[in-house]
Amino acid sequence: RGPRLAGQWVPYLKTSLKYVPTGEHLVPSSMERRVMDFSAEQIDALMNFYASQQD
Repeated sequence: RGPRLAGQWVPYLKTSLKYVPTGEHLVPSSMERRVMDFSAEQIDALMNFYASQQD
């Protein structure tokens, strides 16, 4: 199971999603496989989506 993203603070999401491909932020391998294929625009859209969700 991956980290809880819904309702998180945008800077946390930025670290969680944008730095996965560089290896600067470690996440479960199942999440890493998915995020590695996303463009920067898709990652930004995901950050905004998860930040807007209520916990």
